[in-house]
Amino acid sequence: MREVEKHCDNCRYSYMEPERDNARIILRQKCRNPDYNSSKNIHDSIMEDWGRDFCRFWAPKRERTAS
Repeated sequence: MREVEKHCDNCRYSYMEPERDNARIILRQKCRNPDYNSSKNIHDSIMEDWGRDFCRFWAPKRERTAS
């Protein structure tokens, strides 16, 4: 099994959501992990994670298997 590079783009919890930015719509990356979004995950931790392009709750996307 190959090593997956950790990045929000390939995290199981990551998703893109459209947001209005003045007159245009942009896609913003968000996280659905309840621990990341909890009040216990303090601002300093979030800023530290942003510097690495992934957070401490990163998990690889599940590989699809043939059924």
